[in-house]
Amino acid sequence: MVAIPTYVAYNYCVSRINQFVLEMERGATELINFMSHITQAGAVEQTVPRS
Repeated sequence: MVAIPTYVAYNYCVSRINQFVLEMERGATELINFMSHITQAGAVEQTVPRS
């Protein structure tokens, strides 16, 4: 009598944790892409001669 509700609760918790992990991975990817673009833009600005 306890096994089925416990299994449902477990699956719900695992699903929520997986959603949270996916959201964190997306945020980390966005941050890395953003920092990569800044680094590339900085490298371009440093190679362009200034008058």
